[in-house]
Amino acid sequence: MEPIQQQANGLIRRGSEFAKAGQLDQAIGAYREAIALLPENPAYQSYRFVIGDMLCTLQRYGEAAQEYQATVELVPEHDQAWQSLGQCLLMTGRYAEAAQACERCVALAPQSAQAWYCGAAAYAKLGNADRAQQCLVQALLLQPAWRAQAEQDALLKTYLPKTGFWQRIWK
Repeated sequence: MEPIQQQANGLIRRGSEFAKAGQLDQAIGAYREAIALLPENPAYQSYRFVIGDMLCTLQRYGEAAQEYQATVELVPEHDQAWQSLGQCLLMTGRYAEAAQACERCVALAPQSAQAWYCGAAAYAKLGNADRAQQCLVQALLLQPAWRAQAEQDALLKTYLPKTGFWQRIWK
């Protein structure tokens, strides 16, 4: 193994230790250093998804979106990265992009209730009530336990028909 790869592997190990200890900023730094050492190596680039997850935990959604975007550019069929990208874009007010990311996720993984729900919120923010309702129905068919949450979601309630909506989706 080449010295630069040994150094990168050591940084990955250190990053994992930091992550286990809850020191996410330090973990992110170590992972980024490893990626910088071997930027063309897909094995190290894959840590961008992990960095994105850590940034989400830290509620740094704009930075997380950048990491997820890099992940889907490297691996376009990475449905979890598309779903996470959609959520981060939603959190940063980039609703049209969030809707597109969620659509991409459900095209790859139609059973992703989270992507459907995120899509519902994005379309609601965009004022597209029909698509928001379609996405919400799919999310709730996949995760019926989310109904109570959805019924209390002020954003979604704004875009649902005032009568009969819940009865129609549970028939």
